[in-house]
Amino acid sequence: MKCKNCSANYRARELKCPYCSTTNFLGHIWLAEKTEAELEYERAKQECGGLSRYVIYRILTRILVIEVVVGVLLFLGVVAYFFLSEVIRDLNTNHNIASIEAKMEDAWQNKEYNKLELLMDENGLDSQDYYTYTQATLLHGYYEEWMECRLQFLELSEEEKLENDSYYLSHIINKSYEIITLDMGLYDVLDEKNKEQYEELETEIKACLMGTLGLTKEEYEALMAIEYLYSVDTEEFEQKILERGAWK
Repeated sequence: MKCKNCSANYRARELKCPYCSTTNFLGHIWLAEKTEAELEYERAKQECGGLSRYVIYRILTRILVIEVVVGVLLFLGVVAYFFLSEVIRDLNTNHNIASIEAKMEDAWQNKEYNKLELLMDENGLDSQDYYTYTQATLLHGYYEEWMECRLQFLELSEEEKLENDSYYLSHIINKSYEIITLDMGLYDVLDEKNKEQYEELETEIKACLMGTLGLTKEEYEALMAIEYLYSVDTEEFEQKILERGAWK
């Protein structure tokens, strides 16, 4: 700017002319505004714990970005892990398929159905390509559930047995129906190789329903002839069993 006294040029922020020392009012105004701005900045820093809101915003933004990136990387890592695990498992299975199938056959022959199921699960072989084995493990799984419900029901007190909403009794009826009618989805046609296993289960279930629980032969056959077992059908047979109390 130009000094009003000596016409010398100098910066507008100077408090006085460097040549003639004439006071520069614009410089004093600028200094006052600068001081106020600095004070405001310091107050803002104190309010934000020593950091400006802008700085805090940038820090939080970067943290958020880092978290998103880490999350994406973790997700991709998990996906890659499971994908590679499947690939490695399939390669290992294909390489050792003869040995695995021999172990499966041995487990099936010895009626070690839990072992058979574990072998199939570990090697991803539980499919219709192994219909015989899969159906055998399903039958065994259904039977174990049936047996557990049967034991739980018989261990109940007489008062508990007679409750109309007996959980275990209804499950005995449902599981009996599912096993005898082979209500097992894609595996509902009995494989001849599983006939012996099926007949053993059928004999035991029939003895339980007609002997322990007191259904007549006609009622048993009527139960197994139902096309689809609804809850109302289950309740009907349940009521007959409870009324007779044949287990006493």
